[in-house]
Amino acid sequence: MKQKETVLSKGIRIITMLMLLLGIGLTSSLEAYGQAGPTGSLNGRIEDQTGASVPGAKVTITSLDTGQTRTATADAEGRWSVSVLQVGTYRVSIEAQGFKRSNWDSVIVEAAVPRTLDTKMEVGEVSIEVNITDTTPLATPTTATTFRQLSGQELVQVPTSTRSFTHLLSADAGVSSDLPPVLTNGTGNISPSVNGTRTTSTSLTFNGVDATNLTTNEGSLNDNISPAPETLSEVKLQTSLYDASTGRSGGGNFQLVTRSGSNRISGSAYHYFQNEALNANEFFFNRDGIDRPKARRNEGGFTIGGPAIKDKFFYFGGYQFTRANTGFVPTASSITVLPAALGLINGQRTAANVVAAFKQLNANFPLTEAQISPISLAILNIRNPATGDFLVPAPRANAQSVGNDTTVSPWTGGNPLVRQRNVFPARFEQDQVTTKLDYQVSEANRLSGTFFFANFPGSIRFRILHRWPRLSRCDGTTGTGRWQSPTFTPSARQ
Repeated sequence: MKQKETVLSKGIRIITMLMLLLGIGLTSSLEAYGQAGPTGSLNGRIEDQTGASVPGAKVTITSLDTGQTRTATADAEGRWSVSVLQVGTYRVSIEAQGFKRSNWDSVIVEAAVPRTLDTKMEVGEVSIEVNITDTTPLATPTTATTFRQLSGQELVQVPTSTRSFTHLLSADAGVSSDLPPVLTNGTGNISPSVNGTRTTSTSLTFNGVDATNLTTNEGSLNDNISPAPETLSEVKLQTSLYDASTGRSGGGNFQLVTRSGSNRISGSAYHYFQNEALNANEFFFNRDGIDRPKARRNEGGFTIGGPAIKDKFFYFGGYQFTRANTGFVPTASSITVLPAALGLINGQRTAANVVAAFKQLNANFPLTEAQISPISLAILNIRNPATGDFLVPAPRANAQSVGNDTTVSPWTGGNPLVRQRNVFPARFEQDQVTTKLDYQVSEANRLSGTFFFANFPGSIRFRILHRWPRLSRCDGTTGTGRWQSPTFTPSARQ
């Protein structure tokens, strides 16, 4: 409980500090009057019931989250357009002299997508309102881009193995990829092939910033960022016919948009976990007498957002921690060849106990206490701090016999060897912080600042075929072809 509280308080302190720093930066940069981040647009044509255009109609677009209002006036052909709209949900109101007011409720604006709202107005008083509740998807006749969009709600509600945004979008048409990894010691990102292109031909933008080569010098998503789904407003994958402003590679174009604060204070706290106690053991581990290896992943965090100044200044922040410890990554499992005598030693591995164990399996084995090097004896007694067992472990009772090492004293029968599988779990720890501030400078200008931090510390075991310790004598028949002194010498082979 104390550790969880420490992690929580650490996250709150980091977010508070970052919001303060971003706030100072925004305050000192208001003269720029710029707008950052991905945006969308709305357009349409206004007609009466006969199909004639309605010029001069006033269009008012209001954000349901922040109260931001944008206006436009229809031209002589009844067409109107409002661009650079922040991602979110809006209410569109259209009014003209001699016509009833028409309202579109819950219009969703997506990044890099121009939405079209064609409206037929009814003759009547302006005070009379007509609410349009047609649930037919809004058309996008002004763009030929093929894309799929996922909302933040979908990302959170649809379960995936590591909650990476790449998992759901990899099931889109024209997209092929490996199966999402399970029990991995990383973020679990997968880099798909879009329309037959290479997996390194994808591009990634994060709040309008190119993040394709953020961690590697290629277009792969495997080792790139993976923001918490709770901090994302939407994720979009454009697969073809996207314009030059959003694409830079020949494959797919991923777009991530961070959530923004609104006029309502809101937040969330969450925790997801995986544990080997909920899993069945692997067939080969059962065969080799290995208990279920560690398969643990704990991921949790919180988000908070709201208004600093109503209708003017908004904040959003999130913190997530990931702690994974798994023995199911490819490098965690290894095959080791050991002297069978090590399993017969009781207590400390003294020179006397080592000699007694080897002679128990081969009474004619020519080994004396004086022949055992103190250095080799010290290595045999080193403990693994992670497991508490010896660094050179004793073989398990069900270890498979592989015969005798005849390079050591072949005239007496050699050294009996056994082979067993070992599993050393790999660890992964990550802390990530997301902060976003939005300031509404004027009706047409909005200033945004986003900070994202994530680290990637992890440990991966090397999968090496061990063959040690081995016994060598001064007989010129060692496997390395070198003349060795009659000592107990550990060695390793790839």
